Amino acid sequence: MQYKNYYKVLGIKKTATQDEIKKAFRELATKYHPDKNPGNNSAEEQFKDINEAYEVLKNSEKRGKYDRLGANWKQFDNRKTRDFNDGGMGGFSDFFNQFFNQSSNSFNFDNSGSGFSSQQHTNTLKATLNIILKEAYYGTEKIVSVQGKKLKIKLKPGIKDGQKLNLGASKTRLTSNLEITIKIAKDPVFKRLKNDLWVEVKINAFTAILGGKIEVQIMDKPIQISIPAGTDSHKKFRLKGKGMPDYDQAKLKGDLIIQIQIITPKKISNELKALIQKAKRLKS
Repeated sequence: MQYKNYYKVLGIKKTATQDEIKKAFRELATKYHPDKNPGNNSAEEQFKDINEAYEVLKNSEKRGKYDRLGANWKQFDNRKTRDFNDGGMGGFSDFFNQFFNQSSNSFNFDNSGSGFSSQQHTNTLKATLNIILKEAYYGTEKIVSVQGKKLKIKLKPGIKDGQKLNLGASKTRLTSNLEITIKIAKDPVFKRLKNDLWVEVKINAFTAILGGKIEVQIMDKPIQISIPAGTDSHKKFRLKGKGMPDYDQAKLKGDLIIQIQIITPKKISNELKALIQKAKRLKS
Protein backbone atom coordinates (compact mmCIF):
# COMPACT_ATOMS: atom_id res chain seq x y z
CA MET A 1 0.00 0.00 0.00
CA GLN A 2 1.39 3.38 -1.02
CA TYR A 3 2.11 5.62 1.96
CA LYS A 4 0.37 8.99 1.96
CA ASN A 5 1.65 11.79 4.16
CA TYR A 6 -1.68 13.24 5.26
CA TYR A 7 -0.03 16.28 6.85
CA LYS A 8 1.70 17.06 3.56
CA VAL A 9 -1.58 16.51 1.66
CA LEU A 10 -3.27 19.20 3.78
CA GLY A 11 -0.15 21.41 3.88
CA ILE A 12 0.01 21.50 7.69
CA LYS A 13 2.51 20.67 10.43
CA LYS A 14 2.33 17.48 12.45
CA THR A 15 1.53 19.62 15.51
CA ALA A 16 -1.50 21.22 13.83
CA THR A 17 -4.58 21.76 15.98
CA GLN A 18 -8.05 20.54 15.01
CA ASP A 19 -9.01 24.08 14.00
CA GLU A 20 -5.95 24.31 11.74
CA ILE A 21 -6.76 20.92 10.21
CA LYS A 22 -10.37 21.94 9.55
CA LYS A 23 -9.33 25.28 8.04
CA ALA A 24 -6.78 23.65 5.71
CA PHE A 25 -9.33 21.03 4.64
CA ARG A 26 -12.00 23.60 3.79
CA GLU A 27 -9.63 25.75 1.76
CA LEU A 28 -8.17 22.85 -0.23
CA ALA A 29 -11.48 21.05 -0.70
CA THR A 30 -13.01 24.20 -2.12
CA LYS A 31 -10.02 24.76 -4.42
CA TYR A 32 -9.96 21.20 -5.81
CA HIS A 33 -13.71 20.50 -5.80
CA PRO A 34 -14.71 18.75 -9.09
CA ASP A 35 -17.31 21.44 -9.79
CA LYS A 36 -14.53 24.02 -10.01
CA ASN A 37 -12.29 21.73 -12.05
CA PRO A 38 -14.54 20.00 -14.60
CA GLY A 39 -12.76 17.27 -16.54
CA ASN A 40 -9.59 17.64 -14.45
CA ASN A 41 -8.78 14.11 -13.25
CA SER A 42 -5.74 15.32 -11.34
CA ALA A 43 -7.85 17.75 -9.31
CA GLU A 44 -10.41 15.01 -8.63
CA GLU A 45 -7.71 12.67 -7.28
CA GLN A 46 -6.33 15.53 -5.17
CA PHE A 47 -9.85 16.14 -3.83
CA LYS A 48 -10.13 12.48 -2.82
CA ASP A 49 -6.72 12.58 -1.08
CA ILE A 50 -7.75 15.72 0.80
CA ASN A 51 -10.95 14.05 2.04
CA GLU A 52 -9.03 10.89 2.98
CA ALA A 53 -6.45 12.90 4.94
CA TYR A 54 -9.14 14.89 6.75
CA GLU A 55 -11.14 11.77 7.69
CA VAL A 56 -8.05 10.43 9.50
CA LEU A 57 -6.58 13.58 11.05
CA LYS A 58 -9.89 14.91 12.41
CA ASN A 59 -10.30 11.68 14.41
CA SER A 60 -7.97 11.63 17.42
CA GLU A 61 -7.88 7.82 17.63
CA LYS A 62 -7.11 7.33 13.92
CA ARG A 63 -4.63 10.19 13.98
CA GLY A 64 -2.80 8.62 16.91
CA LYS A 65 -2.47 5.29 15.09
CA TYR A 66 -1.36 7.05 11.93
CA ASP A 67 1.30 9.02 13.83
CA ARG A 68 2.63 5.88 15.54
CA LEU A 69 2.49 3.40 12.66
CA GLY A 70 2.82 5.51 9.50
CA ALA A 71 2.13 3.47 6.37
CA ASN A 72 0.94 0.46 8.42
CA TRP A 73 -1.72 2.28 10.44
CA LYS A 74 -4.71 0.99 8.43
CA GLN A 75 -3.54 -2.57 8.96
CA PHE A 76 -4.40 -2.28 12.65
CA ASP A 77 -7.39 0.08 12.44
CA ASN A 78 -9.73 -2.78 13.36
CA ARG A 79 -8.79 -4.87 16.39
CA LYS A 80 -10.66 -7.84 14.97
CA THR A 81 -8.37 -7.92 11.94
CA ARG A 82 -5.44 -10.30 11.69
CA ASP A 83 -2.44 -9.89 9.46
CA PHE A 84 -2.56 -11.49 6.05
CA ASN A 85 -0.36 -14.57 6.23
CA ASP A 86 1.38 -15.23 2.92
CA GLY A 87 4.00 -17.94 3.07
CA GLY A 88 7.09 -16.62 4.85
CA MET A 89 5.23 -13.66 6.40
CA GLY A 90 4.01 -15.72 9.36
CA GLY A 91 6.70 -14.53 11.78
CA PHE A 92 6.01 -10.89 10.89
CA SER A 93 2.30 -11.42 11.52
CA ASP A 94 2.87 -13.18 14.85
CA PHE A 95 5.05 -10.32 16.06
CA PHE A 96 2.31 -7.76 15.54
CA ASN A 97 -0.36 -10.03 17.01
CA GLN A 98 1.75 -10.21 20.18
CA PHE A 99 2.42 -6.46 20.10
CA PHE A 100 -1.28 -5.61 19.98
CA ASN A 101 -2.34 -8.66 22.02
CA GLN A 102 -5.07 -9.51 19.51
CA SER A 103 -6.31 -12.42 17.47
CA SER A 104 -9.00 -12.75 14.83
CA ASN A 105 -10.53 -14.99 12.20
CA SER A 106 -10.44 -12.49 9.34
CA PHE A 107 -7.94 -10.66 7.14
CA ASN A 108 -8.08 -7.34 5.41
CA PHE A 109 -6.46 -5.75 2.39
CA ASP A 110 -6.67 -2.34 0.77
CA ASN A 111 -6.76 -1.00 -2.78
CA SER A 112 -5.80 2.49 -1.60
CA GLY A 113 -5.78 3.99 -5.08
CA SER A 114 -9.49 3.25 -5.55
CA GLY A 115 -10.65 4.01 -2.02
CA PHE A 116 -11.65 0.35 -1.62
CA SER A 117 -10.92 -1.83 1.40
CA SER A 118 -12.33 -5.20 2.38
CA GLN A 119 -12.43 -7.87 5.08
CA GLN A 120 -13.31 -11.53 4.92
CA HIS A 121 -16.06 -12.67 7.28
CA THR A 122 -16.99 -16.38 6.99
CA ASN A 123 -18.54 -16.74 3.51
CA THR A 124 -18.99 -13.01 2.86
CA LEU A 125 -16.34 -10.52 1.84
CA LYS A 126 -17.30 -7.16 3.37
CA ALA A 127 -15.89 -4.07 1.69
CA THR A 128 -16.03 -0.28 1.89
CA LEU A 129 -15.98 1.87 -1.24
CA ASN A 130 -15.25 5.60 -0.88
CA ILE A 131 -16.80 8.03 -3.36
CA ILE A 132 -17.55 11.76 -3.53
CA LEU A 133 -20.98 13.38 -3.64
CA LYS A 134 -20.73 14.21 -7.34
CA GLU A 135 -20.19 10.51 -8.12
CA ALA A 136 -23.28 9.70 -6.05
CA TYR A 137 -25.23 12.32 -7.99
CA TYR A 138 -24.36 11.11 -11.49
CA GLY A 139 -23.58 7.48 -10.72
CA THR A 140 -20.16 6.02 -11.39
CA GLU A 141 -18.16 2.91 -12.20
CA LYS A 142 -15.18 1.72 -10.18
CA ILE A 143 -12.63 -0.94 -11.04
CA VAL A 144 -11.41 -2.70 -7.89
CA SER A 145 -9.17 -5.68 -7.25
CA VAL A 146 -10.57 -8.47 -5.07
CA GLN A 147 -8.95 -11.87 -4.55
CA GLY A 148 -6.75 -11.21 -7.56
CA LYS A 149 -9.70 -10.44 -9.83
CA LYS A 150 -10.62 -7.08 -11.37
CA LEU A 151 -14.27 -6.22 -10.72
CA LYS A 152 -16.31 -3.42 -12.25
CA ILE A 153 -18.65 -1.95 -9.63
CA LYS A 154 -21.43 0.15 -11.15
CA LEU A 155 -23.19 2.60 -8.85
CA LYS A 156 -26.55 4.08 -9.83
CA PRO A 157 -27.30 7.81 -9.44
CA GLY A 158 -28.66 8.72 -6.01
CA ILE A 159 -26.81 6.08 -4.00
CA LYS A 160 -26.70 6.94 -0.28
CA ASP A 161 -23.98 7.06 2.33
CA GLY A 162 -23.95 3.78 4.24
CA GLN A 163 -25.95 1.96 1.56
CA LYS A 164 -24.98 -1.69 1.10
CA LEU A 165 -24.69 -3.56 -2.19
CA ASN A 166 -24.83 -7.34 -2.04
CA LEU A 167 -23.25 -9.30 -4.87
CA GLY A 168 -23.42 -13.07 -4.95
CA ALA A 169 -20.35 -15.15 -5.70
CA SER A 170 -21.96 -16.33 -8.94
CA LYS A 171 -22.06 -12.75 -10.26
CA THR A 172 -18.52 -11.80 -9.27
CA ARG A 173 -16.84 -15.20 -9.84
CA LEU A 174 -15.29 -14.88 -6.39
CA THR A 175 -15.05 -17.68 -3.86
CA SER A 176 -17.43 -15.83 -1.54
CA ASN A 177 -20.27 -13.34 -1.58
CA LEU A 178 -19.40 -9.63 -1.66
CA GLU A 179 -21.09 -6.96 0.47
CA ILE A 180 -20.05 -3.38 -0.36
CA THR A 181 -20.81 -0.45 1.95
CA ILE A 182 -20.75 2.96 0.30
CA LYS A 183 -19.03 5.82 2.09
CA ILE A 184 -19.57 9.32 0.64
CA ALA A 185 -16.98 11.94 1.56
CA LYS A 186 -18.16 15.17 3.17
CA ASP A 187 -18.73 17.77 0.47
CA PRO A 188 -17.41 21.33 1.07
CA VAL A 189 -20.33 22.94 -0.78
CA PHE A 190 -23.45 20.81 -0.38
CA LYS A 191 -25.10 19.11 2.56
CA ARG A 192 -27.36 16.18 1.74
CA LEU A 193 -30.54 15.40 3.66
CA LYS A 194 -32.22 12.38 2.10
CA ASN A 195 -32.61 13.50 -1.53
CA ASP A 196 -32.47 17.23 -0.81
CA LEU A 197 -29.29 19.25 -1.20
CA TRP A 198 -28.62 22.27 1.02
CA VAL A 199 -26.23 25.05 0.10
CA GLU A 200 -25.37 28.27 1.92
CA VAL A 201 -25.04 31.33 -0.32
CA LYS A 202 -23.50 34.59 0.84
CA ILE A 203 -24.86 37.90 -0.45
CA ASN A 204 -23.93 41.47 0.40
CA ALA A 205 -26.18 43.76 2.40
CA PHE A 206 -27.02 45.92 -0.61
CA THR A 207 -28.43 42.96 -2.55
CA ALA A 208 -30.41 41.93 0.53
CA ILE A 209 -31.88 45.44 0.85
CA LEU A 210 -32.47 46.28 -2.82
CA GLY A 211 -32.88 42.83 -4.33
CA GLY A 212 -31.12 41.51 -7.42
CA LYS A 213 -29.86 38.40 -9.18
CA ILE A 214 -27.15 36.10 -7.84
CA GLU A 215 -25.40 33.04 -9.23
CA VAL A 216 -25.83 29.74 -7.39
CA GLN A 217 -23.86 26.57 -8.09
CA ILE A 218 -26.02 23.47 -8.44
CA MET A 219 -24.47 20.07 -9.04
CA ASP A 220 -24.29 20.20 -12.82
CA LYS A 221 -24.08 23.93 -13.66
CA PRO A 222 -24.43 27.42 -12.14
CA ILE A 223 -27.83 29.12 -12.34
CA GLN A 224 -29.15 32.57 -11.52
CA ILE A 225 -31.89 33.22 -8.99
CA SER A 226 -33.67 36.44 -8.04
CA ILE A 227 -33.33 37.79 -4.51
CA PRO A 228 -36.36 39.87 -3.44
CA ALA A 229 -35.75 43.27 -1.86
CA GLY A 230 -35.71 43.09 1.93
CA THR A 231 -34.42 39.50 2.14
CA ASP A 232 -33.42 38.47 5.67
CA SER A 233 -30.35 36.45 6.62
CA HIS A 234 -31.11 32.70 6.87
CA LYS A 235 -33.97 33.07 4.37
CA LYS A 236 -34.44 29.81 2.47
CA PHE A 237 -35.31 29.35 -1.19
CA ARG A 238 -36.40 25.95 -2.50
CA LEU A 239 -35.70 24.94 -6.11
CA LYS A 240 -37.87 21.95 -6.99
CA GLY A 241 -36.19 19.01 -8.67
CA LYS A 242 -32.64 20.38 -8.36
CA GLY A 243 -31.51 17.96 -5.65
CA MET A 244 -30.23 14.37 -5.68
CA PRO A 245 -31.74 11.73 -7.99
CA ASP A 246 -33.85 9.10 -6.28
CA TYR A 247 -31.93 5.81 -6.21
CA ASP A 248 -34.97 3.69 -7.07
CA GLN A 249 -36.56 6.15 -9.53
CA ALA A 250 -33.78 8.10 -11.26
CA LYS A 251 -36.24 10.45 -12.99
CA LEU A 252 -37.33 11.77 -9.60
CA LYS A 253 -35.14 14.28 -7.81
CA GLY A 254 -35.10 15.99 -4.45
CA ASP A 255 -34.97 19.77 -4.05
CA LEU A 256 -32.14 22.27 -3.69
CA ILE A 257 -32.53 24.43 -0.59
CA ILE A 258 -30.60 27.69 -0.71
CA GLN A 259 -29.99 29.37 2.64
CA ILE A 260 -29.00 33.03 2.49
CA GLN A 261 -26.26 34.52 4.64
CA ILE A 262 -25.91 38.31 4.53
CA ILE A 263 -22.35 39.65 4.66
CA THR A 264 -21.90 43.18 6.01
CA PRO A 265 -19.06 45.16 4.35
CA LYS A 266 -16.15 45.87 6.69
CA LYS A 267 -14.81 48.85 4.77
CA ILE A 268 -17.02 51.50 3.16
CA SER A 269 -16.21 54.93 1.79
CA ASN A 270 -17.07 58.17 3.59
CA GLU A 271 -19.46 59.01 0.77
CA LEU A 272 -21.33 55.75 1.23
CA LYS A 273 -21.41 56.24 5.00
CA ALA A 274 -23.02 59.64 4.45
CA LEU A 275 -25.68 58.12 2.20
CA ILE A 276 -26.42 55.40 4.77
CA GLN A 277 -26.70 58.00 7.52
CA LYS A 278 -29.12 59.99 5.35
CA ALA A 279 -31.21 56.90 4.69
CA LYS A 280 -31.26 56.15 8.41
CA ARG A 281 -32.58 59.62 9.20
CA LEU A 282 -35.24 59.34 6.53
CA LYS A 283 -36.42 56.03 7.98
CA SER A 284 -36.68 57.49 11.48
